[in-house]
Amino acid sequence: MDWDDLRYLLALSRFSTMGRAAKHLGVNHTTVSRRLLALQERAGVRLIEKTGRGFTLTQAGQDAVRAAETMERQTLGLERQWFGQDGRLVGKVRVTTLDIMAQYYAPAFAEFTRLYPGIELELSQTNEPASLTRRQADVAIRMTVSPPEHLVGVRLVRFDYRLYGATSLLERWGRNRALDQYPWLAWDKALRARLTEAWMDEHVPGARVAARVDASLMMLDLARRGVGLTFLPIQLASAYPELEVLAKAPDAFRTDAWLLTHEELRHAARVRALMDHLKGWEQTPRRLD
Repeated sequence: MDWDDLRYLLALSRFSTMGRAAKHLGVNHTTVSRRLLALQERAGVRLIEKTGRGFTLTQAGQDAVRAAETMERQTLGLERQWFGQDGRLVGKVRVTTLDIMAQYYAPAFAEFTRLYPGIELELSQTNEPASLTRRQADVAIRMTVSPPEHLVGVRLVRFDYRLYGATSLLERWGRNRALDQYPWLAWDKALRARLTEAWMDEHVPGARVAARVDASLMMLDLARRGVGLTFLPIQLASAYPELEVLAKAPDAFRTDAWLLTHEELRHAARVRALMDHLKGWEQTPRRLD
């Protein structure tokens, strides 16, 4: 069985629809459909069944996916070993992080490309954590208090939070109002930001939410424009004089920025160079525009 064909079935099993599988594989919808039909014809048995919400695997399809997962683990394990033994300061390093972290570390990335002209950085900004085990990225900068045990790395910085409001908002609404009388910014409910939601439910239950967002940079930008109050990391927000501190956030809001990679990739020369560079980069408040 050809691994190149099985990976299409594996993607469909993980993403349920042709469109999402195609996006993950970097191909178009018709390519996924064509490769799966060809795989079924060679197998001589139906592997998938169409449903109202996408596709489901038949028993034969489930058996094929288990075989594909085994092949994937073996292939990616070998790739990680090869990559980890590469002593050259030449080639790509794929970095994944949140949008606000990518902007925050942009000066460090720029400096790195000048110091290491043979290394090409491939930067990805996403709220979905990329899998370092499946080689979706080589290095990740994640905001977390408990990084996965199967990854290795170092804490770059601890973020403390404060409640911020723009000077323009405070002057427009008045500075002596109760917090629940101001408009607020909140996270998209799909992100399940339980800490902030619980704090708002307890302390400002009647507050009007002016906007919900799913990206950190959008949250920062709307706060600076006076759309509403919100909690932001001190290290990021303190760079903007138009933002004023209104209250201290609970200690539970604290989070860390961790620089992580897979155990088998940590000794690759270009991964080690990037991680050493980011660890040594001085943390200072920086404007993100």
